Amino acid sequence: MKRLIFILIILMESSLFSQFLDTLETSNYTGEKAVLFEFNNLRLDTFQGGIGFKYWISKRKAYTGNIKLSVIKDEKDKSEQLMGEESSEIFIGVNFGIEKHIAFINRISPYYGLTLGSGFEKINNKVTRGESTYFLWYPSYYNNDVETSLLSFTFQFNLGVEYFIHNYISLEGQYSLGGFYKYGEEKIVSNIVEDSRHITELNVGISSSSLILSIYF
Repeated sequence: MKRLIFILIILMESSLFSQFLDTLETSNYTGEKAVLFEFNNLRLDTFQGGIGFKYWISKRKAYTGNIKLSVIKDEKDKSEQLMGEESSEIFIGVNFGIEKHIAFINRISPYYGLTLGSGFEKINNKVTRGESTYFLWYPSYYNNDVETSLLSFTFQFNLGVEYFIHNYISLEGQYSLGGFYKYGEEKIVSNIVEDSRHITELNVGISSSSLILSIYF
């Protein structure tokens, strides 16, 4: 798969292929600017998306940048063992990238690109034990809070298609494959123990998809 992607990129960059695409193209957005609205996941308790910009530096190449925000909240109902459990995650980051559009035919423009970014993530998980938890025949009550703060660096290889609904409005479907490096601290606080530890994490091969609305001005 990786070898096939590499071969396709080489073909796209070749002069003969570029000359062939020049004969097919029907639009030129060189110098145009757009505001981007990105949506990754929408639920009642979740928002993942961002707002950014796009600037075309040539008829098939554009710079992009965005501010990404993710808010996730999860609450579990009371049970016999637990009075309650709550978890929340907040992420804010900044990404910059470049897109190479393969062609521009009948309002449709497939592209590939690379994105680099960094961000800050805070995760909190709170557990309250239930009355049925006993120690020496006496009910035991305690809270257990785990708070994690992480700084991350990300990289993504993107494949997508931009469809122009109107000359100044487009929709993009984008698939991304990449990874991240994170480091930070995890802190555990309860009425029984307090502790903290440093965390480092490297992960590659992560995939995601997104829908992007672009408004040109």
